Amino acid sequence: MLQAPDLPPSRHRASGERSGGRPLPVRAHARRAVAAAVLRGAHHQLDAGETLRDGTLSGWKDDAVRQPGDRDGRGQRTPRTVPLPTGDHLMDTGRVLEESLTQARRRNMVVLMSTTLLIVGARFTWWRLIPLHLRTLNASDQQVGLVFTVMWLLGPAQLVGGLISDRWGRRFAIAIPSLILVPILIFGALAQHWLWLAFMLWLVGIISSMQRPGFQALLAESATDDDRGRVFGGFHTIVALAMMLGPAVGAALLPLLGISGLIWATAILALIAGLGRLLLLREGQFASVASRASQIGLGEILREPLFRRLIVVNSLFLLLLSLTRDGPFVTLHAADSLGLDEQAVNLLFAIGGTGAAAISVVGGALSDRIGGRRSSALGLGLHVLLLLLWGILGWDGWPGAFLFGLSWIMLQIGVVGYLTWFSVFAPAAVRGRVLGLVGAIASIISAAGPQLGTWLRSASLSLLTGLSSGAHPEEMAQLASSAPFALALMIALLLGVLVLRMPGRHELARWGLGTDEAELPPPGPPSA
Repeated sequence: MLQAPDLPPSRHRASGERSGGRPLPVRAHARRAVAAAVLRGAHHQLDAGETLRDGTLSGWKDDAVRQPGDRDGRGQRTPRTVPLPTGDHLMDTGRVLEESLTQARRRNMVVLMSTTLLIVGARFTWWRLIPLHLRTLNASDQQVGLVFTVMWLLGPAQLVGGLISDRWGRRFAIAIPSLILVPILIFGALAQHWLWLAFMLWLVGIISSMQRPGFQALLAESATDDDRGRVFGGFHTIVALAMMLGPAVGAALLPLLGISGLIWATAILALIAGLGRLLLLREGQFASVASRASQIGLGEILREPLFRRLIVVNSLFLLLLSLTRDGPFVTLHAADSLGLDEQAVNLLFAIGGTGAAAISVVGGALSDRIGGRRSSALGLGLHVLLLLLWGILGWDGWPGAFLFGLSWIMLQIGVVGYLTWFSVFAPAAVRGRVLGLVGAIASIISAAGPQLGTWLRSASLSLLTGLSSGAHPEEMAQLASSAPFALALMIALLLGVLVLRMPGRHELARWGLGTDEAELPPPGPPSA
C-alpha cells in the first residue's frame, strides 16, 4: 500500500492535509498555496516547510548568517506568517492562477506538437528502412532481429527517466535527451558496419526510453479530465502526420542523400527541437506541488496489485507493437514477399501514416465518448487482423495499400485510446516514476517479440515447405513471412480482454486515481 512518508507534525498540512484530517486534493492545495505566493511576488514557488493554518500561509526560512554563540553552526529559524487572500481578492487571484495554468497547458501543447512534428518527421525519413540498411551492411535476418530485441531490452532506461521527471521536472526529462541525440545520430550517420549502426540504434533506444515517462506525464498534465482524449488525439495526429510526411520526404530525398545523409539531417533538426523544448516548455504548477508533496519509493509502487496488473497489460501492449508497428517484420514482409524497394517501402508507410493522421482526432473523441479501454481494445484488435490479411493476401498496388492504410487507422485509434487511460493511471505525485517503472519492466518482457517473430518466420517457412513438398515456394514464403502477425493477433485478443477488465476513469476517480485531483492511491486495488 502506498503511503505518504512520515513528516514532522508541523509539515503535515504541507503535504495536502486539511485540519480535519481529510486529504486535500493536489489541485486545490496548489491553487490555494500558489495564490498566496503570487500575492507576495514569489513567482508561483513555495518554500519547503510552508503550511496552511487558519487562513494563513505559515512557514520558516533558514537564516544563512551564523549568529554569535551558535556553537553548532546551525542557522536560526525566523517564523513568518502571510495572510491568505479572502473575498474578491481570492476570487481574482484564483482566476489569474487558472488563466496561468491554461496558458501553460496551451504553450506546452504547441511546443510539444511542433517539436515532435520536426524530430519524428526527420527520424522517419529513414527509420523504416533500418532493417534493409542493416542487410546492406552485411547483417543477417537473425542479426537484424537481435538488433531490435536489444533495443527493447534497453527499456529499463524509462525508470531513470521517470525518476528524473519527478525529481527535476518534465521539461528537463524531455529536452536534455533530445540534445543528447545529436552526437549519437552523427555517429550513426558515419557507420560503415552493421554493428556500429546497431550501437547507434541502441543508444537512441536508451534516450527515447528515458524521455518517454516525462513526455507522457507532461502531456497528461497539459490536459483536463474532460478533454484528455481530445488532447491525446490531437497530439497523436501530429505524430501520425510526422510518420506520414517522414517516409514521403525520405522517398524523395533518398536518391540524393542516401540513408546516411538523412540521418545527418535528423541530427540537425534534433538540435533545433531540443533547444526549443528546453527554452519554451513550462512545468504544470499543480503537478510541481504534487511532486514535492510526496516521496514514494519504487518498492511501494511494486507492492500495489493494481500496478502489477498494469505491468502485465503494458507488457502485452509493447509486445504487440514489437511485432507490428515497431518491429522489422512489416518492412521485411514488404521487401521479401511484395518485392518493394526502399522508396516503395517508405511510400507504403506514408500511405499508412496518412490514414493515421486523418483519424487521430476522431480516435481521441471516440476515447472520450466510449472510454480509452474500449477504443484501445477495438482499435488494436482490428489493426492486427487487417495487417494479417494484408500479409496473407499479398495484394500489391492500391488494393494492398488501402488494406495497409486501414490497418494503420485502426492502430492509431487503439494507441490513442490506450495512452489516454494509461498515462493518468497514477497520481501526479508519482506519475513519472510509475510510468517509468511500468514501462521499464514491460519493455524487458516484450523484448522477446523481435526474436520470437524471427524464429517464427523461419520455423513456419520450414514447416510449410515440408508440408507442400517444395511446391509453390513463393506462396509458402509469403505465408511464413506473415507468421509474426498471426502471433500478434492472439496477443491482441488477450490484451483486449485484460484491458477491458482494468478499472476505467470513473472507477479510478472514486479511488482517488486517474484525475488531476489525485494525490495518493488508496489501500488496495479497485475491483475489476
